[in-house]
Amino acid sequence: MSTDSEIRDAKTSASFIVAGGHDWISERVFSTEYGVPAKTLQHWRGTGEGPKFSKCGRKVLYRRKWIDDWLEGRAVTSTAEARRSGLI
Repeated sequence: MSTDSEIRDAKTSASFIVAGGHDWISERVFSTEYGVPAKTLQHWRGTGEGPKFSKCGRKVLYRRKWIDDWLEGRAVTSTAEARRSGLI
């Protein structure tokens, strides 16, 4: 996981936007806050494994709600369940 200062630095780098009542974050902020390498996020976008995302020109944006929904859908109660579900 990331430190609070890394998260603060990412948020102050203009990679996090609130527009239309939605909290959008960039790939960089997602990577920093959740500890997921940017290359993994890029792979997930290509294969459809990750959370929904939007593009604005070349910029990739995620709504925090989409990330939360995606994580909720991956919730399991045991490693065995995660294996059966194909999550690991």
